[in-house]
Amino acid sequence: MGCNSFCTVGYRRLFMSHFEEVKTEYTDPELVVEAIKEAFPFIESVEVASDFEYNGSTVVCRGYHGDTATHFGKNPIKIVARTNNKYDLGFALAPDGTYQLVADWGGYGYGFLANPEVKDAIAGDRLSTESQLAKQNDDYTTQQISNAMRNYPSRQQAVMGMLSRGYTMAVAKECVRIDPNLAGYAVNEIKVTIGENESGQLQAEHEIELVQSSIVGSYI
Repeated sequence: MGCNSFCTVGYRRLFMSHFEEVKTEYTDPELVVEAIKEAFPFIESVEVASDFEYNGSTVVCRGYHGDTATHFGKNPIKIVARTNNKYDLGFALAPDGTYQLVADWGGYGYGFLANPEVKDAIAGDRLSTESQLAKQNDDYTTQQISNAMRNYPSRQQAVMGMLSRGYTMAVAKECVRIDPNLAGYAVNEIKVTIGENESGQLQAEHEIELVQSSIVGSYI
């Protein structure tokens, strides 16, 4: 795990029963666990397999009407975030060493996205995004902000965005811990700059703020 290995997330929707897989580039299982805790404080618990070998042990991911999965295709589920509505977030180990998110996202009253705490987290993220647009772009009119917010990601993409920020925070903390050049520093916060890309879609850039006593520095 290198200190510059901040994640990018790709989407590859594969169906198995009610479960879907979303491709990520996460490779460190310990950082995946920390990312879950950072992104979703409402998660009841995180269950981890006894090993991280491809042909080793697995954990159970829960889905629609009691459906369960220990694999997605041939990929073993190694990490599961338990929720209070019995729809979990699982992470399956792929042959290339990355961890792919497996979940029954659901809709219409069931699935991970129907969890009230997930809805609240997405609503809070949306308000934060809108607020940052207004703050960062003094020349934006209310109508322009409203138009930009029409490109706010889908609920599934919003959850992935929160998980991405959580993983970035976990990586940053690990970099501070192992990099001798950052001895005495601590991660203060991740500053998120919201803007629009060339296609008009909302795009977030993360800047990590480190603190040492009264000294503030940035490390990207």
